[in-house]
Amino acid sequence: FDVEPIGLREADVAAGTAEALVFGVEMVYIPAGPFFIGDPDPRSVEGNAFYRSDAQGNHAGTLLLRSEAAIAIGRQEGSLFYRTGQYAGDGLGPVPAAFPKGTRAFYVMKYEVLQGQYATFLNLIGEYAAAFPAPSSALGYSDQRGSIRIENRQYVAGAPDRPANWMSWDDGCAFADWAGLRPWTELEFTKAARSPAEPVANDFPWGTASKERLLRRNQPNDELLQTGDADESKLTDATRDVFGASYYWVMDLAGSVWEKVVTIGHPRGRAFQGTHGD
Repeated sequence: FDVEPIGLREADVAAGTAEALVFGVEMVYIPAGPFFIGDPDPRSVEGNAFYRSDAQGNHAGTLLLRSEAAIAIGRQEGSLFYRTGQYAGDGLGPVPAAFPKGTRAFYVMKYEVLQGQYATFLNLIGEYAAAFPAPSSALGYSDQRGSIRIENRQYVAGAPDRPANWMSWDDGCAFADWAGLRPWTELEFTKAARSPAEPVANDFPWGTASKERLLRRNQPNDELLQTGDADESKLTDATRDVFGASYYWVMDLAGSVWEKVVTIGHPRGRAFQGTHGD
């Protein structure tokens, strides 16, 4: 990645007073290729799942996305559709060609934003700016797995490896902009979770409809279990449902904190073109 020494003066370097910080985020490469969206179970429409429409707007199976071309939305044979309403979407379209759909290759964070990463972000954007996205003053924050606090005028995470909760949409966008990333879309989320194969009904991101073997769960101490049989060094394609790993081994796409994504169900979402932060 690029490191740009903004404002770094040669005199500071010569005097030994310059401080350089390197921030890295582990990413997973999601290759280009087609994938299915929707659920083969017709009852999934009750949960606002996508589906391929028949001529009357009824569930006719899943839809295979092959390219980044615009996607037709509505009650037409072969179009993408879903139940409309509050928290579901407006049912309008099309989804423009510029909207990132996941058929092109992209990178995604392997893990959710961690509280340690978020504390570092807060410390590096200045006290005034950090006061707005800092969650530590929110009522109930520490009671619901939050560990970021202020010590000696610095943000400190008591549990740095715990996923960062209480992040609003604006907070997440600010973190992404600072890290040179961007939000991802709900279609990219599906691609990162699924294999290129036709999905099973009611599937979780690890490819099955069952949580029976899942070990990577939040424990009573609020930490994800990552020891013993849940030691990630034992992750294989055959044990994805033990670790909650996606087809591409992206972790914790379900079962931890909310995944905020750019929707196709609102005009502002459909206008998104995948712009990255700087």
